Amino acid sequence: MFKRLNRFIHDKGLIKEIVNILMGILMVVALLVFSFTKNVVSICCLIILGALMNITNGIALVKNREKKTMGLSMIMLGIVILLAFSVFYAGGYIR
Repeated sequence: MFKRLNRFIHDKGLIKEIVNILMGILMVVALLVFSFTKNVVSICCLIILGALMNITNGIALVKNREKKTMGLSMIMLGIVILLAFSVFYAGGYIR
């Protein structure tokens, strides 16, 4: 049964979609945690997940020849977000 499911996912190219859905669910959970507890760690998770979602969507777009520039800009935006977050976190602005 799992072999058929794995083969179906692989044949249809649904890996990117499944990863996006899982990241979206994690983002909703982190947002709910922040709204109830005002925990800063959940905002950090939201920022990191958003950047990773940009990067994964950009990688998928780079493979398409017509949308290569948009994909590269999404990858670069994700990397800039991760770098800015790491600078703010290392500088002690986010605790």
